[in-house]
Amino acid sequence: AALRRYNLPASEGGKGGELAALSAFLAANPKVMLGERRTAPTPFSVMLYVLSMDKEPFQQNRINQRTTLHAFGIVTARPFEVAPGHVLRLRYVLDATVPRSDAVQRELDLYGDLLWLPDSHTCLGKVLVAIRHSTTLSFPVDAIAFTDDDAFIHPGRFLDQLAEAKHAAGGSFDYAYYGHLSWASCWDAKRQRHWGYGNHP
Repeated sequence: AALRRYNLPASEGGKGGELAALSAFLAANPKVMLGERRTAPTPFSVMLYVLSMDKEPFQQNRINQRTTLHAFGIVTARPFEVAPGHVLRLRYVLDATVPRSDAVQRELDLYGDLLWLPDSHTCLGKVLVAIRHSTTLSFPVDAIAFTDDDAFIHPGRFLDQLAEAKHAAGGSFDYAYYGHLSWASCWDAKRQRHWGYGNHP
């Protein structure tokens, strides 16, 4: 929708290609905001865990996502105040049991936003160990959040909407869900991963 709204050229590569095009557009037009931001009534802080892997296309996805966030002034390695009282922290979650490639080590040295956690070779594994990791944080947060490295996140809208939900719920809420739900064809309990999607065998 954002590509059509801003008349961006169509790009190859499906969703990843669209994110690359959007990243390039926002980098070239840093003052563009995708919609008007409302002033949220309650300060809000989020620890955002981004599920990723040490191989392509995930490395390129991280570059595209960082470029998009940098267009909003966000440096992913440190806490960023999206708006007064609204703080976003971000880490890319990788599997600690996989040997680090030279490329990902250079990426860590350059950006400082990678987090290696054990037993995280699947998406579910990454979520579970990230939840465990969140209990060791040395700073308070109102929420922990999870997304993929090929997703676009509008940081201002994201924290505004969460803060508004907190305010509307009287100071706390259990969870919020963004995006669309992909139903798996079946679930492998032993491997902790899904097989296919609802439109695939």
